[in-house]
Amino acid sequence: MDYAFNDEHVLNMAKEGVKIPDWFTKRNNLRIMFASGDWIKYGIPNTQEFSEYDIHTCYPYDDMVEAKNGTGYDFESNVKYIRENHYHSRLICILDVDDVTQMERFIEIFEHKVVEINTIDSNAYRINCKHIALMAEEILQPNGVILRPALCSSDLITHRFECEPRKCTKRTMGGRRKRSKKTQRRRRNLKK
Repeated sequence: MDYAFNDEHVLNMAKEGVKIPDWFTKRNNLRIMFASGDWIKYGIPNTQEFSEYDIHTCYPYDDMVEAKNGTGYDFESNVKYIRENHYHSRLICILDVDDVTQMERFIEIFEHKVVEINTIDSNAYRINCKHIALMAEEILQPNGVILRPALCSSDLITHRFECEPRKCTKRTMGGRRKRSKKTQRRRRNLKK
């Protein structure tokens, strides 16, 4: 199992001096899937299920219960899938979003290189919405998007991002958020 944590496709943000491997440095327009990279469901690793994403993040769990009946924690299977099917084109980042130092390292490494942020487990990151919002502002390119409304639920995010049912886009212009026509009608009806 230790070899999986030391694989060249794994970045552990807890380690000082962590950096992108040379084979990944020139990559831009990256897509990140939060809360993936350490779980399998019905025998399929997260990294396979969401293989279109360039970066997968997961918490640094020490006490996770190993998978049973093809579902559960299995970091090793996720690393193995990337190594065998996306050699030198995908990364798994072990990232504790509650740790300020790890978040700073993550931001420094991926600053303005990301075009899409998504999550498969909104509950895992809902508590840390503030951290995700601050990080997103730093790593997203001007046309970058955050998918999944769960990531857009905090005031901090809704003030900085235009939120629609399945998509939040970073605001590049100042001024007040424009409400949808449906919301405008609903507000007018409430005032009557």
